[in-house]
Amino acid sequence: MTSVHSLQSRFDAPKGIIEYTAGDAFMYQVFWEASSPANAQRTLAALAECAKATHRDTPCVPTYLFRISSIDGDLCSVPPRTVGELPAVRDAKRKLAIGVPLVAVRGDLTRRGVDPSLLDLDPSAPLPPALQAQPVMLEFTEIYLDERAFLEHAWSRDYLDSYARVMQAIAAGRPATTVRVGKPTTLIALPNEIACPLADGAAFFPPSASPENGLSSAAAPVLLALDLPTPAPAQLAALMAHLRPHCVACLPFSHPLRPLTTRLLCVFAAVPDASVLAPLAALAPARGECFIAHPAAAGAADMSPESERAMQANLAAAGLPAIVVRPAGGEECVGYVLHSRAGQVRPIEKKDP
Repeated sequence: MTSVHSLQSRFDAPKGIIEYTAGDAFMYQVFWEASSPANAQRTLAALAECAKATHRDTPCVPTYLFRISSIDGDLCSVPPRTVGELPAVRDAKRKLAIGVPLVAVRGDLTRRGVDPSLLDLDPSAPLPPALQAQPVMLEFTEIYLDERAFLEHAWSRDYLDSYARVMQAIAAGRPATTVRVGKPTTLIALPNEIACPLADGAAFFPPSASPENGLSSAAAPVLLALDLPTPAPAQLAALMAHLRPHCVACLPFSHPLRPLTTRLLCVFAAVPDASVLAPLAALAPARGECFIAHPAAAGAADMSPESERAMQANLAAAGLPAIVVRPAGGEECVGYVLHSRAGQVRPIEKKDP
């Protein structure tokens, strides 16, 4: 257990470190079903505060974006109609069946924002209308340039206070599914984590080594998320070779909730032109969305209407007019697409043990 003194020393440790261990980058992509739109908004509001602290303290977390998904809504559960269909009540009944004390189960429901008196009702009784809300799919994209960045981004009081609110909200939904792409980690293991190796040609690019991809410009950064019919390895490798010079990161992985589907996540430092996007259309993406932010607003990123229009025009010219263009900022998408100091971070070689 972390002592008060140790915790304070972590809070007081220097922040803003711009060095990271080369070759140790990884991404977490989280798919989580919120139990209702209201619960999704509560979660995002708390995550917005986490993102402010992370942007302030940890440049080596280059992407930290949380949003309501416009492309995964069909994966959500059917809204519960009866007491017995409410996931929290089902979980509580299972705990009681294996001997967990009633007082503990009722207390857990209270912490999750669920009225424990629901346990006293017949499972076939209709739920109150407020509990019959349509679940909402949230997606979280978090890129860490090494394990130190992951561990240190959370060490501030305001981050931990906000994260406690995130955990309270998440407890009211279904368990999250987390995909980790990149370096196997020894210090970190998230619940329901699926490890995916880097595909051939995919990479996290050291920003300071890639001035040609726009990191030093003031252009609006873009995160593009596409679902593709799983391409042949050679086809995917060719796509990665095409995208590499233009991306800060381009990361394909098997979609954990859709069979025979590859999710491709690309982070661009600026709006990509139609010639960069055109090869994506040849792979016939089933769905996709992109998020655009203006780098001037540190961490909370205002929308740039000009960049939005440019992205829509370039997608249409590339044969991808159905891709949804959304702002990275506001109530439905919080955090940042690309850290405002991403161009300053620099890799260092791994030290021998």
